[in-house]
Amino acid sequence: QPLEIAGAAIEPTVSVGVATGTPGMEADDLLSNAGRALAHAKGSGRDRVEVYTDELAALATRRRVAEQQLRQALDTDGVGVHYQPIVDVGSGETIGAEALLRVESADGAHLSPAEFIEAAESTGLIARLGRQVLQITCEQLNAWSSRGGPGLQMISVNISPRQLADPGLPTKVVDTLNAAGVAPERLCLEIGESILISAQSTVDATISYLRALGVRIGLDDFGAGQSSLGYLKRFPLDFVKIDRTLVSGLGTDEQDTAIVRATVELAHNLGLQVTAVGVEYPEQLEMLQILGCDRAQGYLFAPPLSAEAFAERTASAS
Repeated sequence: QPLEIAGAAIEPTVSVGVATGTPGMEADDLLSNAGRALAHAKGSGRDRVEVYTDELAALATRRRVAEQQLRQALDTDGVGVHYQPIVDVGSGETIGAEALLRVESADGAHLSPAEFIEAAESTGLIARLGRQVLQITCEQLNAWSSRGGPGLQMISVNISPRQLADPGLPTKVVDTLNAAGVAPERLCLEIGESILISAQSTVDATISYLRALGVRIGLDDFGAGQSSLGYLKRFPLDFVKIDRTLVSGLGTDEQDTAIVRATVELAHNLGLQVTAVGVEYPEQLEMLQILGCDRAQGYLFAPPLSAEAFAERTASAS
């Protein structure tokens, strides 16, 4: 029932995790299973009941394994970065790259991005992981510039909600840029729309500080979830990236094409640049050229590449 606290009506909700005991089971194990079911209930939207099942047990095992592998990778230089070219739609020139995290296990296998990102978020390792990615990326950009490598205008790095909520992030970014000798204008930070939906004063201050420094801020995966064109006006952004789910329907799906057209037009009216993600076919690129999109990335140009392969590709293209 609604409660009245300090003159305000509060409607409490409840999340419940249920576990069934078996003969010989320890009480601690039973409570642990119920706790996992509760965590799943909260992660699935809250205000619900979840029962601990074999599927949840397998999921918990995978998470524990992913966490162990992630911790080991962080301690043994198993964290790496691949780079996917960002191309100017008009000229076809590679003008930048997106840094994509790769985590390698002890046996040399690459871990699933979905699993290790989830493990990093749930264990608080995401901040440490994010620092390593930012450092590796900035150092690589400096190395390319000083050794006659790819002459990129910019490089993009994804920033998680937990990182943005850290008041110390601006200092870490500044220190990383200074140590690597990279100008702030060459760094782009991509944020998800969940940050914008639940904007906090710390996040707003961080974004404002970094933009004032010269770092460019962009909205990633626009159109993948509860995106609103209003975000493009409400928040201090420099660019927007249109999600691959919309790009895949360019020229074949009228709704997708209309949304991409509207996004490009509104973004340009607001002084923002637009990048289309997931471009795989020449027909999609042609449509983006017609719509006036600024940049594109996808397998039509290249998959994510190691630093060495990226430099070779850029050199051969020129």
